[in-house]
Formats: sequence, structure tokens, C-alpha cells
Amino acid sequence: MSANSPKTPCGLCENPMTSRGMGRHLSSCLDKNIRLIADQSGDGPGILHLKVHGGGKGSPYWLHLAVDQDTTLKKLDAFLRDIWLECCGHMSTFFLDRPYVSTEIAMNRKLGKALGPGEFITHIYDFGTETQCVLEGLNRYPGRIKGRKKLKLLARNPALEYPCDACGGKKAEYICQECLMEGGQALLCPSCLKGHECDEEMLVLLMNSPRAGECAYGSEHV
Repeated sequence: MSANSPKTPCGLCENPMTSRGMGRHLSSCLDKNIRLIADQSGDGPGILHLKVHGGGKGSPYWLHLAVDQDTTLKKLDAFLRDIWLECCGHMSTFFLDRPYVSTEIAMNRKLGKALGPGEFITHIYDFGTETQCVLEGLNRYPGRIKGRKKLKLLARNPALEYPCDACGGKKAEYICQECLMEGGQALLCPSCLKGHECDEEMLVLLMNSPRAGECAYGSEHV
């Protein structure tokens, strides 16, 4: 199953970049344009450039974030839930390294104490239908994020476009969870959805998230 992925704009300079090129672009763009998002007039906690791999490294879902180092992991957890993960209020946690074989990190721990450039931590949401995110530290910058928020979204993978499994031509917009589990025609366009025989309760919206098709994620939009 393959997807077409267009370019996505940089949140600083708005230049469109490919998914592969965004990390390299931001490493130089932040050096030039950090003033657009950061207050560097006085002492600050410092800002960490993060890349979040949704679904683990190698996944097509990713985020680039600039985050104040005194931000708690609880606030970062809330952000990930809001943009990618939340469906039924499942439990979540961070691990210092690889999940389940390393130490869990308390949610009240500050980001700068848990992660630095060249390091990674792992976030797990929902221990039943699990969604895993890898948070990778890329670089540090002086100052603090402007305004009341401690986090700035720098870039996000563009919405992935999959062809409908039934007709093979139109863009898929829905997932049949029953067919996904059984290896059937799981990705459906609106036209093919009308004639689909599975229970309507098994249909969810195909969303730009590593949690697409899991649990009840996207069901409130159908």
C-alpha cells in the first residue's frame, strides 16, 4: 500500500519542502530565522528542536517542533494527543529509551532534563491498540518561545493520499477497520463506501495521523 505525498511548507520561511528535505532545511532555517519564534532578549530556558516520528522511525508521519526546555513532558503529551492521538482517553507514558526495556519518565519531568541533541525518548499512547512515537532531539537554541505557549509547530508531514482499494482510482477517505484486520479492501473512497458491506460502526475517517484506523480514532468524523 503506497501513498502520494506532496511538499509541505516550512513554518518559518514558508518555502515548500519534501519530507526528506525538511530536516536539513530547518537546521539552517532555524539558524537564520529563530528570531521569528524566539525571544532572545534575556535569559531563557533554551529551545530544543525536536523531530517526532509518529509510529516509530521510518514512518511517513512526522512533526518538527521547537519547544522550551522547561516544558514538562505532560504538556508535550497533551500536544501529541491533540494533534495525533486522542480517541478514548487512553493511558500514555514516556520511556527514556526503547519502550518496555528502559526506564519510564515521569510526566512532570522537564524536557531539557529528559532529552538533548542526538538523543531520543519514546512515547506510547494506549497499551491495547498501541501507537508509538519516537522523539528525537536535533539541536538547541538560546531564548524562549514567544508568547504564552511553550511550543511551536515548525512543520508537519503533508496529508498522505492513498488510492481506494475497491476502485483503484479515486482518493481514499475512509478506513474499514474490519477489512483492515482481515486483509480486505480497507481504504475506501466516498463512492465505494456506499456499497461497502461491513457494519457502519467499523468505518472511520482516514486522517493525517499515525493512529488512523486504530481504536475509535476518526470515528467521530464519519
